[in-house]
Amino acid sequence: MMIVCPHCQFENPSESTFCEQCGTSLVEQALVPLTEENCQTWWALIIPTEPEKITQLQYLDTNHRYRIIGDLSFTADGLIQTKVLDCKPLQISQLESLLNRGSLLGPLVQLYISLGEKLPDLIPSIHDAWYDETGEYLLLSDRTRWQTLREITPLPTLQLLAYLNQISVLWQEFSRQQLTNSLLHVDNFFLDEDECLVLQKIYQNTSEEDPNLSDLGFLWSELFPTTEESILKLYQDLQEGAIATIPELLVSLEEVESQLDLAEYCLPSVMFNSESIPEDSEEIPIEPTEGDNLPTLILPMQMLSLSDAAVTDIGHQRTHNEDYYGIVTKIQKQENSRKTKYTARGLYLVCDGMGGHAAGEVASRMAVESLKEYFEQNWQEQLPTETSIRQGILLANQKIYQENLQYGRAGNGRMGTTLVMVLIQDTQGAIAHVGDSRVYHVTRKTGVNQLTLDHSVAQQEVLCGVDPDIAYRRHDAYQLTQALGPRDNSCVEPEIQFIDFKEDTILFLCSDGFSDNSFLETEAKSHLLSLVSSKVSLEQELKQLMELANQYNGHDNLTGIVIKVKVQPLR
Repeated sequence: MMIVCPHCQFENPSESTFCEQCGTSLVEQALVPLTEENCQTWWALIIPTEPEKITQLQYLDTNHRYRIIGDLSFTADGLIQTKVLDCKPLQISQLESLLNRGSLLGPLVQLYISLGEKLPDLIPSIHDAWYDETGEYLLLSDRTRWQTLREITPLPTLQLLAYLNQISVLWQEFSRQQLTNSLLHVDNFFLDEDECLVLQKIYQNTSEEDPNLSDLGFLWSELFPTTEESILKLYQDLQEGAIATIPELLVSLEEVESQLDLAEYCLPSVMFNSESIPEDSEEIPIEPTEGDNLPTLILPMQMLSLSDAAVTDIGHQRTHNEDYYGIVTKIQKQENSRKTKYTARGLYLVCDGMGGHAAGEVASRMAVESLKEYFEQNWQEQLPTETSIRQGILLANQKIYQENLQYGRAGNGRMGTTLVMVLIQDTQGAIAHVGDSRVYHVTRKTGVNQLTLDHSVAQQEVLCGVDPDIAYRRHDAYQLTQALGPRDNSCVEPEIQFIDFKEDTILFLCSDGFSDNSFLETEAKSHLLSLVSSKVSLEQELKQLMELANQYNGHDNLTGIVIKVKVQPLR
């Protein structure tokens, strides 16, 4: 066995007490106390060859890494399940060793890997796996600490319809692989920290049974109690076989929605896209990239929380920091005996100055302070309009431009700055930018996407049809085509776009010290994706991202702001 250094990821011999590469202590007792029973726990599934021997074990493996701390029980499909404590968390997993050797994996592991690639949030992640003469072992993330779905009933009608729709789509996919039993166990449904529906494990259908939609109807009536007559009628139609296919079920859900009186919400109604499913469809794709083609509920959303973190650093090669950022937020909570409502607004700015000596620092600071002052005076009850946002940016440009004229700066000697700005008002947002500072958009469904296009010579060439490889080989490829300050307002054309937050979303604003060399699309992609989870500290993750960016780039100043917008269906 090898021990992985938690600091530099170097693989050390198992007898090592310090990392041979960076010197970090590898004594795991100091990192993971064995007395902490709730730390590093995993959910174990076992296909035993001799079940009676498994029940006598204290540890699952011969290396005494995984100590059994829960009761052993049989699942409905004949597996043994229990909770285990990882007593040697720094060791390389047996699964990783198997993969490195190119060894064959057991069928259960292959099933979870395959489903995990399609449905990374729904299916629990694999921590370790192996097989020996006693059976096949699989360790999954333990979701039993989360709420079960049945614990939060009765559900608001809109949320109930959303879950029914999601389970219906999953049924189509799971029936193709004979896994529909996974959707027929009441205690298999959990809600993660972001109230997303997830499963604890996969149940394979047995040869003696062939679950159908009638079984789903009985489960729904138990799992989702309701007083809505149209939904109760849907349950009954499923149970009696009047609804026998998924396309029929989705059409029926659409009809239920049309019958419900949702006027009390004073928002757009719930809608289904049942037309996207042909009557003879055999399967519904589940991959996130095709999510827009799935039958989906369009739910009215409300703000749940707005949080942020920021970091700026001089980098390894610069003598001073010409970046500047600003954050202004206002969050209000209104609560009564019936409900709690949050309203929030936020202004976020990142500027990357240029101009030599201290001029770049002056320009970036002037832009941020000018826009903060402008929106303090011109942001009323609603999100500012495109016209208002544009006026604020041009005002900042004019101030810097006048400063250049006053001190007789000319040509390349004029100070200037890039700008990227995000304005958020509850579940709506606006994004504006000038130059090559960027905004990235991150959600579970869509992954990491760049929202802004650089105002640079190379990007302009690409937009005109030039091959990117040719465009970015130009000597002036990264020269800016516009910035705030060097020229008057006739030469500044801010790009402004608006977005609606329909799911939990991360926005990452950054100067090019972060984005250069495709760092955020490659090395940092997993870090950005992890920010969506509620259990991740924005401050800690952003600091780690900055350290990684300094290692990968480090030639320029780095500034980044992470914004997390959490929403939920209107209750």
